[in-house]
Formats: sequence, structure tokens, C-alpha cells
Amino acid sequence: MTKVASVFGEMNLIRPSRLEGRKIGSPIHGSDGPRLSVPMRDNVGYRPLTDSIPKVKKQLLAIANEKDEDDQERLMDFVRQYGAYIQMADDEMDFGMGLEFGHDLFLCNAPRLDKAASVILGKAYEMLGRTEFASILRVQCEEQNRRRKKLSMI
Repeated sequence: MTKVASVFGEMNLIRPSRLEGRKIGSPIHGSDGPRLSVPMRDNVGYRPLTDSIPKVKKQLLAIANEKDEDDQERLMDFVRQYGAYIQMADDEMDFGMGLEFGHDLFLCNAPRLDKAASVILGKAYEMLGRTEFASILRVQCEEQNRRRKKLSMI
């Protein structure tokens, strides 16, 4: 087990009722089912996204649905900005932001966001010591493996 993984332990799936009022990331798809959490030690391990979930969802849907390449590239600045925020959070050992935003990108199921999802979510999995998930993600993000029809979770 890596040093980082030993600090934070294992990532757990927990039900919202067990959160006891403590909100740990809101899934972009709005499900009340299991949520991902990152074990925290001394308030380190998770920092929330800087934008509201509706704004993130709106931006990701705009990127996914935009047909014009120039407009789509302009909209991708939103993802690049989050990449910078996630890098800062990772440097401070707050891997939860990358985990949450990476899942949002992956669940959007848009070809334009697959590379960003693979990089951001893959890095979060690696930092949390979840190399098996990172391997599955890499295979899943290969173009011939992604199922696109009626699978967007947002």
C-alpha cells in the first residue's frame, strides 16, 4: 500500500443516512443512492467543488451538446480551470475534489470529456491507492469500449 493510501485508508461507499448531516460531495446525477466519500484525517482529504452542482451540470451538458468545435473548445475552459483547482487540492492531499469532479465528467458520458475524466479520475484513484479502479477506468474510456446510447447519468 502506498504512503498516501495508508494515510487516508480505503475509499468507502456510504449511504446518505449514515452521513449524519455531513455532506460529502453531491452526485451530479442527483441520485439519493450511495455516495463516494474520502476518509478525512484532521480535515484533510476532501474539499468541495467551487461551483454549485447545478452550475457544474449545466456546463458539462453544454460541452456535451455543443456541435460547433470552436464553441466547445471555449466551453472546455471550465474543465481546464477545475483541473488547476484539482491540482492545488492534490498538492495539499485533498484528493476528494478530483474524485468528485472526475466522476461527474465520467458520468456525463460525452466523448469530448472522456480524456479529462480519465486523467482526473484516474489520478484520484491512484492517489487514494485504488489502482484497480484506475485500470478499469482506462479500459472503459477507450473509444471502442464506451457505450454511449441512453447512458448519460446527468
